[in-house]
Amino acid sequence: QIEDIDLGYRLRDLGGRILLDPRIQGTHLKRWTLSAMWRTDLFDRGIPWMGLLLERRHRNAAALNTGGAEQIKVVLAASGVALLVAAAVLGSVAMAAAGMLALLALVLSNLAVYRWFRAERGWAFALSVVPLHLAYYVSNAAAAAIGAVRHLLRVPPPVLTHA
Repeated sequence: QIEDIDLGYRLRDLGGRILLDPRIQGTHLKRWTLSAMWRTDLFDRGIPWMGLLLERRHRNAAALNTGGAEQIKVVLAASGVALLVAAAVLGSVAMAAAGMLALLALVLSNLAVYRWFRAERGWAFALSVVPLHLAYYVSNAAAAAIGAVRHLLRVPPPVLTHA
C-alpha cells in the first residue's frame, strides 16, 4: 500500500512535478479494526516503505514523515518500550524510570497534535489517542528494524504493480 509513494518517486525521477491542492478533499471510507490497522501499518506500509527508502537512498529521495524529528520520536518509542521490558525482566527501577521518561518525552513532543484532537473531539478522545499514537511509533520502529534487516539480507521487497 505504498504505491502512491512509489509513483511519486518515479514521477520525480522523470522530472515531473507533484502539486498539492488543498481544495481537493476526499473521505477515507475504510473501517478498521485495531489488529488490521497494525498489521497493515507494519507489513503493507512500514516494512515496504523502509525497503523503498533504503533502495533509493543514493537518489536523495525526499520522503514523507521521515524527517529528523519523526525519527527521534521513533527512537524514543523504541527505547521507552525496550527499557520498560528490560526493567520488568531485570526488576530495575532505574530502567523503568528511564523508559517512562522516554515515553513522556515522546508524548510531550506531540502535544500540539493532542491539543488539536482535544479541540476537535474533546478531552476523552484526545486522551484515547495517546496510547494508539505511542503504538504507531513502536510499529514504525519495528518496521524500520525489520525493513533494514531485510535490506541488509537482500530479501526482495514485495512486488509493486505499476498499473
